[in-house]
Amino acid sequence: MAKSRIRLLNLAFVLLALWAAGAGGFVSVARAEGGGDKSEKSKEKSAQDNIRAMFGGELIQHLPLPVFSIPVIRDNEVTDQVNIAIVVETKGEENRDKVIAGRYKLYDAFLRDLYGLLAIKRADGQLFDQQVVKIRLARVSDKVLGPAVINNILVRGISQRPLN
Repeated sequence: MAKSRIRLLNLAFVLLALWAAGAGGFVSVARAEGGGDKSEKSKEKSAQDNIRAMFGGELIQHLPLPVFSIPVIRDNEVTDQVNIAIVVETKGEENRDKVIAGRYKLYDAFLRDLYGLLAIKRADGQLFDQQVVKIRLARVSDKVLGPAVINNILVRGISQRPLN
């Protein structure tokens, strides 16, 4: 008899916990959809202003682009596959919005330039240098989005795989 009461209490406790978790999830969804307090948004805004004041200006933001997969063609044959992961660095919310709005044009322009760069055959057998990639893509971004929208081009990784 005592064991059945303990099991019943445990079951009731588990059901209560599940119900509370469900209600908590509903409240958090309502806040995410705009049903939360306005004071929380103002607190977040003031925290961002404090961070800006502490570091002396606009916040630097990093926006990753999709990985570029580029085939290397030599003598009418695909010889290698190169994957390049790039992150663009921008300063301030206005520039971030410009990058997000022009991300498709930027990706297309980067892809075209990387295809052209990989068509150049170097004497040492390497495809290209990371610094060359950064400089060229910085010039392309200035043409596409305007000068000083992107602060820096960060190359997260380059991998080359021969297909032979």
